[in-house]
Amino acid sequence: MRSAVLAALIVTVVALRVTARAAVTYANDIAPLIADRCATCHHDGGPAPFALETYADVKQRAALIASVTKSRYMPPWKADPSNGPFVGQHPLSDAEIRIFQEWATQGVLEGAAKADLSRRSGEGGCVRRGIGGCLQERAKSHDKWGDAGPRHREIVSN
Repeated sequence: MRSAVLAALIVTVVALRVTARAAVTYANDIAPLIADRCATCHHDGGPAPFALETYADVKQRAALIASVTKSRYMPPWKADPSNGPFVGQHPLSDAEIRIFQEWATQGVLEGAAKADLSRRSGEGGCVRRGIGGCLQERAKSHDKWGDAGPRHREIVSN
């Protein structure tokens, strides 16, 4: 009898922990992903058609973001990932995609504001240079020269 009561109590506590999971918020969960995966191109003057720099920007497009990340349309990656890994390859994981889905369905909560998250401008990211363009430069680690080999540069106009 005691063991049955103890087992029931344990199951109840575990169930409460699972259901009491913190709500997904922009400040805690979404902003870091946007800064790391989206804002490299989705910034004012960037190559993307709209900016995702503020909570208001992202909230306005929450359903769209949930849809395009679920279908893996965004973030874009034209190369076949099975031929990689490639320098700059930074896809969303299944868990990160679920975070976008949960946020959109839970009511796009803002959460407590955190420190400014500047966009990633390193490996494979867009770096603004000049007016109306984006310069992407990265090593081609998948060729026979490796890290000491030629560099690949592409200029993308807006």
